[in-house]
Amino acid sequence: MGSDFRRFIRQLRGALKGLQAGIKALGNPRKAIHEMIQDFQKLTVESENSEKRVLYLTVGMALSAWADMEETIVAIGTLLLRTTAPRAGLVFYHIINFSVWLMIIDELFAMDEKFAFLKPKWNKASERLRRIKDQRDSLAHHALKVEGYTELKLGKTRLKPAQFDTRQKSKKLRPLGIDEVLEFTEQTVDIAKKLMELAMTMLEIYESSPQKSSG
Repeated sequence: MGSDFRRFIRQLRGALKGLQAGIKALGNPRKAIHEMIQDFQKLTVESENSEKRVLYLTVGMALSAWADMEETIVAIGTLLLRTTAPRAGLVFYHIINFSVWLMIIDELFAMDEKFAFLKPKWNKASERLRRIKDQRDSLAHHALKVEGYTELKLGKTRLKPAQFDTRQKSKKLRPLGIDEVLEFTEQTVDIAKKLMELAMTMLEIYESSPQKSSG
């Protein structure tokens, strides 16, 4: 094996191991957040403030899980493009539209003789990502709103669109509370794990191939 190829494999494997550790570190998001809720309720009698703090933390955890998942997609793209992770990352992170990310990977799998048989696994993950993408956008762009200002009860704080966002798409989005955000996080972590398994399988296949250098 050429030194360039060995270096490419070593760097990508190291990157995937780091991502794998990050995804694993998320552990059980629901359990972690429920423990936070209990801690905040002990610290303050203002349940509204407690819930706001927990929701802020929950949203942060959700967006971090999504970011880890995106990196795993870039790793898959790296292998499909036969290039280095920095080069693939430069291309993908310049593409603002996430749906385009998915379409590019779809097309690359379809035209790749070495990895085409793995496309069904990618298709399952891709479809799941498309189903939750609107929730990810809500997490990134919506603000916390409290329903019923006269009552300080858990379950009153929600992520909602801005009052001037009158798009039909935004009007149809369901407000997100702690439970909904946790459900999104759990789904994202599970998809990230499936993508990690796919990436590791691809890396093993690529590593065992006679190819001597990366693109």
